[in-house]
Amino acid sequence: MGRGSGYRHSFRGNHDSAGLAAKRIGDLEDYEDDLVGSTRIHARRVIIVYSILTGFGIVALGLLGAGWFDSLIYSLSAVSTGGFSPHDASLAGLNSQWLQAMVILLSVAGAIPLVLYFRSFKEGGRVLMRDRQLQGLLIAGLVAALLMAWFLFTQDGFSWIQALRHGVLNAFSAQSTAGFSTLDISQLNAGAKLTLIFPMFLGGGAGSTAGGIKILRLFILGQLLYIFLQRPSMPKQAVAEASLGKRRLETDEIQNALSIIFVFLTFIAISWLIFVGMGHNPLDSLFEVVSAIGTVGLSTGISAPDLHPILKGVLCADMLLGRLEIIAWLVLFYPRTWIGRRMEE
Repeated sequence: MGRGSGYRHSFRGNHDSAGLAAKRIGDLEDYEDDLVGSTRIHARRVIIVYSILTGFGIVALGLLGAGWFDSLIYSLSAVSTGGFSPHDASLAGLNSQWLQAMVILLSVAGAIPLVLYFRSFKEGGRVLMRDRQLQGLLIAGLVAALLMAWFLFTQDGFSWIQALRHGVLNAFSAQSTAGFSTLDISQLNAGAKLTLIFPMFLGGGAGSTAGGIKILRLFILGQLLYIFLQRPSMPKQAVAEASLGKRRLETDEIQNALSIIFVFLTFIAISWLIFVGMGHNPLDSLFEVVSAIGTVGLSTGISAPDLHPILKGVLCADMLLGRLEIIAWLVLFYPRTWIGRRMEE
C-alpha cells in the first residue's frame, strides 16, 4: 500500500487525542498541520489554489485555441469536476486532441487534494511525488485507461492509437468524476462500461473537488485487509495497528472509512435493484446509479427526459447523497440530532 505503510506490533496506551482524527480530512502523513489551525486560513488556502487552477485553465485553453468563452466554461467545469460542457458532444465538441487533453488534465488537478498544492509550493515538488493519494489516483486511472483501451480495440474495432486516446481521456474523466466524454457511452461494449464503473465509484482524493468514496478510504480498507491476512502469524498478545505513511490510523478514522464505503454500497444496491425491477438493463442500470452517487454524470442513455419519474427521483437522491457522502444526510435526518439529548459517554 505504498512506501512506509504497514502494521506495528504494540500495546495500546491512552495517548489518543480526542477529536484529532476528525481534523484529518485528506492526508496520509501530515496534512493535519494545515487543518488543525484556523479554519479560515485553510479556507483561504483552498480558495487561492482553486482560483489559480481555474485561471491557469482559462489561459491555457484560450492559448490553445478553444475561444475564451469555451475556455471559461470548460475550466470552471473541469476544476470543479462538474463535467458540464457548452457542446452537446461534451469533450468531443472540442475539435483538438490537445484541448481535450488539457480539460482532462484540469479535471485530474481538481481531483487532487487541494491542500497538497499549497504544501508543494512551500516544501517543493517532491511533496507531490510522494503523496499516496496522488499515486493511487494516477495508478487507478492508468489501469482503467488500459483496460478500456483493450476493450475498445478488441470489441469495438478501434485502432490502438484511437483506443488508447479514448481510453485515457474517458477513464481519467471517470476517475476524477468530472464526467466528460469523447464517446457515446451508450454505444460502448459491456467491458468498457464495466471498466468505467470502478473509477467512478472510487473517485479522487479526499479534500478535492471529486466525488466517489475517495482514494484514501480504499487505502484504509487495504490496510485492514493486509492486517487481517497477517494476523494469524502474529503473537497472540500482539495488537496490530493499521498505519498509513508515518502515522497510525485512529479508530474513528477507520470506522468512518468503512461506514462510508458500506453506505455507498448499500445505496447503490438499493437504487440498482429499483432500476432493474422497472425493466432496465442490469449493467446499464448499475452504471447509471454509480455515476449518480459518484457525482460523475456519465450516462448510458437511461437518464433522459422520458425516464420514469420514480427513477428520476432515485437518481436525484443518489446525487444529493453522494455529494455530501451520505453520512451528513443520515445525521441530518437522525431524530436524536434534533430531538432529545445525546447519550452521555
